[in-house]
Amino acid sequence: MNSFKKRDIIEVSSELLKEYSSLRKDEINNLIKCRSIVDKLKFNPEQGEYKYGQLIEIKHTNKNTEIYYTLDGTEPTYKSTKYTVPIVLTKNLKINARAYNEKGESTIAITGDFKLKSAQWLNLEPEETEDLVDHKIIDFEQINGKWSFLGGSIRGKMHAHRGMWREDAFKWLSTDKFYFMAVSDGAGSCRLSRVGSNLACKTAVESLEKEFEGFVFTETEANMPVQEDLLSIVSKLKSAAQEAINKVKMEAINRNVDIKDLSSTLLLVLCTEWNNYSLAAGLQVGDGVIAVWEGKDDEKPTILGVADHGERSGETMFLTTKDVENTLGGRVRFTIKKNLKDIALMTDGIGDDFFPEEERIYDFFKDIDEKVLNEKDPKDKLSEWISYNKIDSYDDRTVVILHRRS
Repeated sequence: MNSFKKRDIIEVSSELLKEYSSLRKDEINNLIKCRSIVDKLKFNPEQGEYKYGQLIEIKHTNKNTEIYYTLDGTEPTYKSTKYTVPIVLTKNLKINARAYNEKGESTIAITGDFKLKSAQWLNLEPEETEDLVDHKIIDFEQINGKWSFLGGSIRGKMHAHRGMWREDAFKWLSTDKFYFMAVSDGAGSCRLSRVGSNLACKTAVESLEKEFEGFVFTETEANMPVQEDLLSIVSKLKSAAQEAINKVKMEAINRNVDIKDLSSTLLLVLCTEWNNYSLAAGLQVGDGVIAVWEGKDDEKPTILGVADHGERSGETMFLTTKDVENTLGGRVRFTIKKNLKDIALMTDGIGDDFFPEEERIYDFFKDIDEKVLNEKDPKDKLSEWISYNKIDSYDDRTVVILHRRS
């Protein structure tokens, strides 16, 4: 924050003097100081009406300042959300912002009212002609008389409006004893994230298929597998995720691009039968939801993954995040269910519509069971379901479900 020199002249209006009349001298000086630099903290563009998806920047002329903001009408402090990337206008917003310098001194807060113009969504085709993907993909596979896979991915409204490709991906594989699933969310701001997400899913499930070839659980009368078997599962999931990371890195090298261009998350799950129980294990890097349900109305589903973020608020972790491989082992979660019915993996395009997931993911399972999984043609029903309309839901949507028939 800049300080005043003795010869600096500060013009104070009669209205401002009246406002300060009840304050002490030191309080007046501090407020005048804040007033004099507040013009250096600005919104770009200025407050007003804009189209859906407008990017709103908060700028200060002093690059050493840190900016914090709120969207709920409260006064911003250094504990509020730190500004790191432009805010996307998806609904009417009232933004309060304040800047702090390295000494912890702050400006007074500025407020901007940003409103959406009434406009229809566009459905534009991407200009890029390489690495093409379908805007919508729905798939179904009946594994045996008991289990089936169902999955779908659809381009979000925002990507369609901007003429961008769908960046999400999914993949599954099965063996005689194991079921493997992966879902990945490509970062929309990274031009090759759809390449990264597809490569990550394919590599991870194929790696698990190889890793578990010939795997046999140690016989035990305990109510859970022996520790050596659990540690082996952790190791194999970690290895599969690491191989996905390596493949993405190699792809970036082969294309001579920054690895961040292929930024993508990874939700990876295996399921198998064990001693008349169902064992599921998941590894999650980034946002999204992994959930397991026994189909009971009186029991909440189990959240099997932990959605995480980067060092800054709102910044999602990716497979391309620095040193993320050092955290893989600690990301594995287990659950053992007597009557497991559904395992669902979903990107945040769906997960955020059922937030907080600990309370609302039950609503997802009830809805998807009633409208999709229990129908004669679940593939067609999922195609309808995944296209639901919801205010403020504009991201790509992807879900994969392992379903056991009742």
